[in-house]
Amino acid sequence: MVEGLPALSADGALVAVPDMERAGEREERVLTVRIFDAGNGKAVSELPVITYRDYDEGADPMTAELHDATKKAVEERVIAVERELTRGRYRPLTALGTVHEQRAGQEVDGLRASFDGTELVVIDTRTGQARWRRAIGPEAGDAPVASDIECEPSRVAEVSVWASREAGVIVAHVSYMGEDACGSPAVFLVWR
Repeated sequence: MVEGLPALSADGALVAVPDMERAGEREERVLTVRIFDAGNGKAVSELPVITYRDYDEGADPMTAELHDATKKAVEERVIAVERELTRGRYRPLTALGTVHEQRAGQEVDGLRASFDGTELVVIDTRTGQARWRRAIGPEAGDAPVASDIECEPSRVAEVSVWASREAGVIVAHVSYMGEDACGSPAVFLVWR
């Protein structure tokens, strides 16, 4: 993840998350900071930092080294994102760790996350009560590379969890298992 993200706006209304993905078959990464409404969990805006187009049109095709003009454009986008996050006085959410069926998260700020393969639960260890619960099931894969392959729904591989006890907001980054020919989505869930 990107340092300082996910983060919550000072008014508790918005959550900023770093959405990183690989640029196709290459090792390069693209980055978009997505802003979610903390109340309904829907994405409300996105702030691109580095895009597929930067690699396709602004980089050496053999080395993937960005051209100077592209580097400058990326730097300007970074400054714009920093400005937006500063204006909203975003502050990092507390990381509760990455959980899966065989590993619960560590206790942080009196909270502990666990995932049993179907449901994410965050326990308030001070009271012993579940603070948040959310069913997380299989996700349909993206379209397969070859048209004769049928993709099965992908199982959850792991869930990275962040929370704000005071604002009552949780962010879960769900990573799914996928076959080579099928897409393997990664999803952000935001809720109160």
